[in-house]
Amino acid sequence: MADSEEVDLEPEGLLEGVEGVEAREDRVRLLRELLDQGVSVDALRRAVEEDRLVLLPVELALTGEERYTLPEIAEKTDLDEEFVFDAVMALGLPRPGRDERRATEGDLESMRAVKYYLDFGISRRSLLEIMRVIGDGMANTAQAVSQHAGQVLIEPGDSERDLAERFAETASELMPKAGPLMQGLLRVHMREQVREGIVSRAQRETGRLAGAREVAIAFADLEGFTRLGERIAPDDLGRLAGRLGELATRVAEPPVRLVKTIGDAAMLACFDVPALLGAAHALVDAVKEEDEDFPELSAGLAHGHALPRNGDWYGAPVNLASRVTAVARPGAVLVTAEVRERAEEAFDFSPLAPRKLKGVKKPVRLWRSRPTDHS
Repeated sequence: MADSEEVDLEPEGLLEGVEGVEAREDRVRLLRELLDQGVSVDALRRAVEEDRLVLLPVELALTGEERYTLPEIAEKTDLDEEFVFDAVMALGLPRPGRDERRATEGDLESMRAVKYYLDFGISRRSLLEIMRVIGDGMANTAQAVSQHAGQVLIEPGDSERDLAERFAETASELMPKAGPLMQGLLRVHMREQVREGIVSRAQRETGRLAGAREVAIAFADLEGFTRLGERIAPDDLGRLAGRLGELATRVAEPPVRLVKTIGDAAMLACFDVPALLGAAHALVDAVKEEDEDFPELSAGLAHGHALPRNGDWYGAPVNLASRVTAVARPGAVLVTAEVRERAEEAFDFSPLAPRKLKGVKKPVRLWRSRPTDHS
């Protein structure tokens, strides 16, 4: 590695866009430090062109030196190259070229863990599905952490070097805590999955867990959210969606589970129909208590056989609950006959005329639900 002082920064285009003596000196110090840490001139040039030079120290703090190609990772872990490349894609990461040294020691350890699970007996297909779910979740987590941590760390008048140093130091301090946090959350959620899973005698005899299961599904949707996006700033729209996620998380007390939020909608699931219906009413009521600019919420519930897969549910009741929500008026909770039959002792129901729902051949009989103490 060449001495950083030997690199002529200006001809390399590394000082472009910097105005003022102090800012220039600050950029030079940051560049020299990165060169001393082994960052190549090409990598610095790309970072300057993409206006992300300040983030390079964070990259080093988070991942360490990029020293391996994926074929080398495959050789060191006794995995075939095709699977290693498939795993990278499943995790939602950019696919590097065969000769690009983009993998770190941490990536090598991760692939060794993957090899362990394969040797344990988990199929390649199943493991790739698990990795896709992990990749989606980690991408969302990383985005949220970066956004909120960044707001705390940036101070008015920061120089590039000050901000780069603060970001890198914070990443180095926080990342060691992330492992125990993630492991603890996985243990808790696995425990809840075990509590919900019932292994029947037939399943023990066949050696196979059940596929589709009877479950109640609820969707809750903010009214006029798309039209609202044409009138308010994206930040305000994001605030409303985030607040819906917070409220949905609050009402999703066990045995009810919040499956996901999708912008202006939340999906919940539960094997206990009255519990899910109660959560849907609680969510609608919670939204009513928000400020006057918050859109009203409507909800729809259906019950039937659905397949749990990768943290989500698939099947007829999922589609039906979504369609029911689409025809519900603001503030209303509509249910299908199957839901009414399983919750009529705890709620009051008003019959509605059969409705033609999108994607459903025959008109569907619906009821509007109200808690009995509100009747």
